[in-house]
Amino acid sequence: MKEFSEYIEYTNLNHTLNAKQIKEVVQTALDRKYGAVVLPFNCISIAKKMCEKTTLFKERKIRIATVYGFPFDKYDESIVTTLRNEYTDLDMVFPVQMYYYNNPPFLKEIKEILVDVRKKVPTKKFKLILETQLMRDKENQIKELAAIAEYVGVDVLKTSTGMIKRKENAFEELVDSVKIIKKYWGGQIKASGGIRTKEEAQQLIDAGADFIGTSKEL
Repeated sequence: MKEFSEYIEYTNLNHTLNAKQIKEVVQTALDRKYGAVVLPFNCISIAKKMCEKTTLFKERKIRIATVYGFPFDKYDESIVTTLRNEYTDLDMVFPVQMYYYNNPPFLKEIKEILVDVRKKVPTKKFKLILETQLMRDKENQIKELAAIAEYVGVDVLKTSTGMIKRKENAFEELVDSVKIIKKYWGGQIKASGGIRTKEEAQQLIDAGADFIGTSKEL
């Protein structure tokens, strides 16, 4: 059984982090024995070099993740080509504009994009960020996107980026999203988006989350 700390994917997506700050983020993740550290693509090489010196990394007890398409639809191709050996996990933002802002959505084109990414990073833990706060019909949309993710070979469905401003009932909606994803998805689930306390994280784990993305030291 996993320890609580192993669920945590400690996240800092500030692209202006300097080398000292990157090392501080990584050291926090190492000291607290978190499952992963999530950093912008321009920070992962330093993080990798630091982690490689530790037993935790060698045993794959801590992973290095970066994001693709963050913020929304900002896809730097080098992340899935030149830099793909620098990380173990790729958290990709779902093509938001193509799905949520078009009726009908461009499902065929979205599927082609995801298949192409999966081919470029075949050995990485591939997490697809759905941005569930944008859903108008959560039950049916999660069902639809879970089917696409299964076809593509996604490993983990992730709820959100945390970029959308947290609403008053956002945590309850997040728990609800995890439960619905679990209903239609046989793979792993990552909950993220304003998780502030250990109690909130535990509630999401109890709802079915396998990973917790947070910038807080829980």
